[in-house]
Amino acid sequence: MRKKLYLLAAFAIFLLAISLVLSTTSQQIHAEITDDLGRAVSIEKKPERIVSLAPSCTEILYALGLGDKVVGVTTYCDYPPEALSVTKVGGPANVDVEKVISLQPDLVLASTITPPETIERLEELGVPVIVLDPKTIDDVYHDIELVGKATGKEAEAGELILSMKLKISQVEQKVSAQQTKVRVLYICWLEPIYASGSNTFVNDAIAKAGGENVFAEKQGWIVVSPESVVAKNPDVIVFTSMMEFSYEDAIAKIESMPGWSEVNAVKSGRVYVITGSAASMIERPGPRIADGVEMLAKIFYPEVFGVEMPKHITG
Repeated sequence: MRKKLYLLAAFAIFLLAISLVLSTTSQQIHAEITDDLGRAVSIEKKPERIVSLAPSCTEILYALGLGDKVVGVTTYCDYPPEALSVTKVGGPANVDVEKVISLQPDLVLASTITPPETIERLEELGVPVIVLDPKTIDDVYHDIELVGKATGKEAEAGELILSMKLKISQVEQKVSAQQTKVRVLYICWLEPIYASGSNTFVNDAIAKAGGENVFAEKQGWIVVSPESVVAKNPDVIVFTSMMEFSYEDAIAKIESMPGWSEVNAVKSGRVYVITGSAASMIERPGPRIADGVEMLAKIFYPEVFGVEMPKHITG
């Protein structure tokens, strides 16, 4: 009987030891990351306390199931709704470094809006910082993969990327039969007029939704004149704003632009104002960009999807 009890006790100790080893191993990750600025970042253990300094980074973290690890976000991080209750550390461009440090993070995710001196200060204090700067949807996939590697969520990142690619592929297939592409003006500001050129993830979204960006010959986000828009004569105008902006004010401003009453989009009533979380779905380079592509495709080709999108889309 004593021998049996001894064996059971020994077996229990063995199981406990294995459990401890597995637990320790699960915390070890040692990932060598090269972020979007080409900086080498070493992650020595699986992060347990993460601070996000950009809304898109926050969305990636939550989409990977890391919401319970997020201890700090910016005042602009409003999606998913759970992020609203997380401790705020300032805005993306004016981070309260002392507040960040007080949260004892073992990983910080940032964007290029974050001042370089903020990143340097955090790293001087021993906090690894990964900077994301996607320019295309493929870059968004890469960044999701990067965050997955840094946090031990590689499998989840792969599944998320696959689901995004599948949705976008389905949209591309539906619009591929269109003989003539809809010509699109995409703007996010009216005074001055701030439009998307190429080499932006928004331009990529327009292309995947079957549209043609009228300012694709320009690089990045550009200021354009009312006269240049008249010359381009877009079929559809998409105005997005994550700020407080009424639909009526936006339409009145757009229709009053010099010469725009003769632009195809205005004449045919194909001016769309997108605000709130619907706007952030397109403007943030995160997981919801796939939903943004689908929304744009429905705006461009309502007959293909059998749906008439409202002129004011919000969330």
